[in-house]
Amino acid sequence: MAQKFKILFITFFLLFLLQQASVCALTAENVELLTSEQYCKTINSLFNSATKSIFVAMYSFKYYSQYPKSPSNIFVNALIEAKKRGVDVTVLLDISRDEESTKENQKTGKILSKKGVKVYYNSVETLTHTKTIVIDS
Repeated sequence: MAQKFKILFITFFLLFLLQQASVCALTAENVELLTSEQYCKTINSLFNSATKSIFVAMYSFKYYSQYPKSPSNIFVNALIEAKKRGVDVTVLLDISRDEESTKENQKTGKILSKKGVKVYYNSVETLTHTKTIVIDS
């Protein structure tokens, strides 16, 4: 009986918190849906115009040595240039059970960190599979 009460209490408490969160949520400003045609151009422009901070969380961020003008390489270089301008640049990359993806992320992370970009890796148990960019906030 005590166990059922605990479960009910926790359930109601979580529902209460979710309700309060929706009431207290702030509206997002400057959120834009980008199509594949707009994505690279817009992100590169935002990286180049950042003045305070850039935070990037990517589950897969590959640097292509054989394709220096690839969108991914352009992003890596833009992050390095932002760091040179004094922007606080932080990158979070996944470490996963997929060895190839992990190696690619570590390679890109090494390129970035050698240029002063703060690079962090999540643990294998904390796969984020995210694609997030926050600029100047």
